[in-house]
Amino acid sequence: MKRDDRIPFSTRLRFESDDGRHVINGTTSDVSMSGAFLSSDELPADIKEGMEGVVFVEMSKGGNTFEVSFHCTIARVTPRGLGLNFENEFE
Repeated sequence: MKRDDRIPFSTRLRFESDDGRHVINGTTSDVSMSGAFLSSDELPADIKEGMEGVVFVEMSKGGNTFEVSFHCTIARVTPRGLGLNFENEFE
């Protein structure tokens, strides 16, 4: 899979800004190696492109639910949610 190929994957996401001011819960329907779109209708008015934080991705296996996290940057803000770019160590 190339870095930007999107794969279908529906799950819950949570973005927490590095400054500790924002926690945004939402969902996604697809992800790529470089990012995901966090759908949410509860965006704070002061959320901005370029803000950094951590995105937590909910995963399930064998009846157990856990989270994996990635440092990320908000690449775009829309009325429907946030475009997040993951900062991968393995580029």
